[in-house]
Amino acid sequence: MHYDRTMLLGADNLLTLRGRVAWAHDWVSVSTLTAAFRSLPGSGFVVGGAVPAKDTLLASAGAELFVTPAWSVIA
Repeated sequence: MHYDRTMLLGADNLLTLRGRVAWAHDWVSVSTLTAAFRSLPGSGFVVGGAVPAKDTLLASAGAELFVTPAWSVIA
């Protein structure tokens, strides 16, 4: 879901507010992977990593001020 809103500030300055929200669900709960090199038989190895969260909320917010048509400031 996203939200964008542009407002006129003064005579010629535009302010755009932005917001984004998303939800991510991880279907894979295994944090290890077995790999091998094709050209080097018997070279198998295991790569382990951190276990990701099952459900994650992703959110961002920002603002952009158009000072002139060619210049803007983003935060």
